[in-house]
This record gives sequence, structure tokens and C-alpha cells, in this order.
Amino acid sequence: FASVAELLAAGQGEVLSRFELFDEQGKPVDPESLPGRQVLVGAPSASLLVRVPNRASGDDWWSRIRASAILGPDGKPELAVNVWHDVTAERRREEHERCLVDATAALSASLDHQTMLSTLAELLVPRLTDWCAIHLVEGGSLNSVALAHIDPDKIAQALELQRRFPPDPRSTRGLWNVIRSG
Repeated sequence: FASVAELLAAGQGEVLSRFELFDEQGKPVDPESLPGRQVLVGAPSASLLVRVPNRASGDDWWSRIRASAILGPDGKPELAVNVWHDVTAERRREEHERCLVDATAALSASLDHQTMLSTLAELLVPRLTDWCAIHLVEGGSLNSVALAHIDPDKIAQALELQRRFPPDPRSTRGLWNVIRSG
């Protein structure tokens, strides 16, 4: 929203239509399980970790929602105070740490470098990237040893591109330049 006034003037449906809410397992959040709803039906407090994708931008973030009840004169919940705490940095750090642990395990799981590197490429997609290609220099030539993509149909296309247009060792850009320049 362009301003606080615009946000306040928008209806709840308009605000909610811009976002989705998913739990830690990636399942859509049932509105009745939101902490504010929980405290309004009697829980003294409630908390929920959610991933929130923005439909328009594609960006997403993680938030810990905490709610507490404000009791009326009759002792029953009258209002809910919701606090959204952005925990995106912590969640991403935890995911990267889990990925590093899994990658270390994948690298030590097999003595066959082809199997090990294929497992590593598949582990990195889609956790850290949409696609991963691993090349090794062996005996002065560059060999593609692993390829993974979020869209399996793209793997065949990438292999065909590698076959038709192999990296040029004299090129001032691309894989060979990376190898030369470090």
C-alpha cells in the first residue's frame, strides 16, 4: 500500500488477497489456526510461524505471529493483539546451515565422484537455486559431471546446449575463464 491511510481504508479481503500464508511444512494456513483467532476463542496466547509470499512481487518472508487476548469486563476475550515478527534472516540462515550439513553428508556418502556430485546437484535444487551444473577439469578437458534443474524438462535442453555449444577454452568469459582466473 502507498500509505497507512490506504492500508486502513482497504478491506480485510483486499489485504489478504495480496498474500498467501503457508506453515513450516508448506501447507496453506487455515485462517482459523491464526493466533488472533485462537485467542478470540479462548486461548490465553498463541503463536504460529508462517511463510508469506507476496503474489504481486513473488518475494516472500517468514514471520512469527504472536497473539494475546484482551479480556472484556466479563473475563472473555474481546480483542486480539497480533504481533508479526520478521524472522526471514534466521529462517534462511537455518536453511543454509541444514543444506550445508546435507551437502557434507552427500559428499561423504560415496567414493564414486559421479554419484557424489549428482547427489550434491540434486540437493542444491531447489533449496538454494533453480538449477545447478557441475563441471570438472580432467586431463585438460572440461567434463560436465552433474546437472539438476527445478524443471526436469530443462535438463534435456541444457544437455543439448552443452553438446551443441561446448565451452571454448579460449573464451574470455564462461567456464574456462572462471577456471583460468579463479
